[in-house]
Amino acid sequence: MASGKLSPRQKMINMMYLVLTALLALQVSSEILHSFETIGDSLKTSAAKIAMKNIDHAEDIKKLIEDEVKQGNRKNEKYIAESEIIAQKANEQIAYIDALIDSMYVIGEKDPETGKIKNLNETEKNYRFWMIGKGGGETANAGRGGGRAKELRDNLTTYIDWANEWLSKNKSKMKLQYIALDPKDDPTIDKKNPKNRELIAKPWEYTIFHGAPVIANVAILQMLKNDVLNVQTDLLAHLETLVGQVPFKIDSLVLKDAPSANAVLAGTTFESEVYVTVMSKDIKPQFSGPGLKTNPGGTATIKMIANASVIPPNSSEGFQSYTVSAKVPKADGSFSNMTLTKKFKVLKPSFSIKSDQGLSLYRDCCTDIEVDPGCGANFDVILGLNPGKVNPKPGSKYKFTLIPSGDKAIVSVSANLSGQTIKLGDQSFVVKSPPDPNIVIVAGNKRWDGVTPISFRSPFEIAVDPDKEFEKSHPKDCRYKLSNIKVSRQSLAGGVEEVTTIPASDVGSKAKVTVNLGNYMKSPPQSGVIFIDIESIKRVTCANTEVPVLEGQKYRQERIKRVTVK
Repeated sequence: MASGKLSPRQKMINMMYLVLTALLALQVSSEILHSFETIGDSLKTSAAKIAMKNIDHAEDIKKLIEDEVKQGNRKNEKYIAESEIIAQKANEQIAYIDALIDSMYVIGEKDPETGKIKNLNETEKNYRFWMIGKGGGETANAGRGGGRAKELRDNLTTYIDWANEWLSKNKSKMKLQYIALDPKDDPTIDKKNPKNRELIAKPWEYTIFHGAPVIANVAILQMLKNDVLNVQTDLLAHLETLVGQVPFKIDSLVLKDAPSANAVLAGTTFESEVYVTVMSKDIKPQFSGPGLKTNPGGTATIKMIANASVIPPNSSEGFQSYTVSAKVPKADGSFSNMTLTKKFKVLKPSFSIKSDQGLSLYRDCCTDIEVDPGCGANFDVILGLNPGKVNPKPGSKYKFTLIPSGDKAIVSVSANLSGQTIKLGDQSFVVKSPPDPNIVIVAGNKRWDGVTPISFRSPFEIAVDPDKEFEKSHPKDCRYKLSNIKVSRQSLAGGVEEVTTIPASDVGSKAKVTVNLGNYMKSPPQSGVIFIDIESIKRVTCANTEVPVLEGQKYRQERIKRVTVK
């Protein structure tokens, strides 16, 4: 994140930096933690490539100057020392950052067998290392904390100050941007957006290291190494202009590329800078290849969408190849043709399903879920349910309502990635029958015990008593309706005579009807017994369909109540 005019490759690094920063605030899953690990490894590889490119560039400049000295021209000899100073300053920063990365491996506990961090989500020790330290806690230094985060920022700021001073002394108008920018000074953050109000009030140290898992900070540190090396690249480029045209021998030309990352998610953009290792202002290579754009200064940038089709079935990754050609003019007017074929890793996004209702699915009931496609990628999720129905939530790419209809539900998750659809996987759920309610009698504001006679002259209620957990988790599906309620009386001879039919209840979780025997009989039956026969008990679903419950001989006692009255 250095110069004001950024290359496409540097813009890609900046974008990844912002994505990493944004994800630090999330309570990340193990899949996302491993994605941080993958990104960190890729950035480490990228930094190594930039470092090697800088070494090659510095050697080319040094050789040119040495050739001039052999011919008696010593006007550029002083720049050999400048090249070494540029390398020394960059190497000091890289060594400092690598020492911090080693500290992350101590905090996260390095696995002696694999060399990887075991506790990827370690936050407490990590937080104390970066923000607390021995300098007075996280509120010290105007909120920058008393830990190593402020020290890191100070080092990076001092490095950029030195680089800008060097450029100024060496006749450059270029002004490098600070690497560790507070959000309020970061030009990539929209200051007018109310959502960023809290962010821009925090210092760089807080936004990067507060509450972050240790593996995320490893990725950030690898990103900072890229930033430092890009500053070195800018300084060497200016040093080259001071020395003058750098000639080359045609048999030493090599076509190379520097990918921004060696592993990318399917559907996202892979980017690589393509260049010839020995270049001249007067000799311009002609590049060709898929998604390739020529840059000023004799390089080119290749961009292509990572194709999900390269990922084999039942695999989480695949490899995508690309070929770039360069035509370089020679001194005799002919051309030297070079071809470079490389490949990069394409990763299948992971996914997870969560629900505030829990992931217990009930037949013919609505369960609201949210699908996380992994790594914060902006993918359109496509969901299927077999057997059953899926309803997307309006205004959201990731929220859905599941209505299963069988004994087992298989949720299939796919994603639309830049116009291509990739199957992310399936997740199976056991589907349960909704718990049946009880039918109770309430007399005198108390649940009837089934024994004590009920007063003939006092009204009582026939009510639904739903399962409490089901009512809490699925209120839209826990609604009932009582209808065809017949009241009969029993004579002393044992016969049953129908007295009346009670109107249906309203729909509700505790649907009820009121029975007032005095409206239908002048006196209690001589036997002292009446029957309440509820011929229809239905549950009303979230889709407003009616599903019969408590049917069959098994539930006869629930549907037909024998009541003693006095």
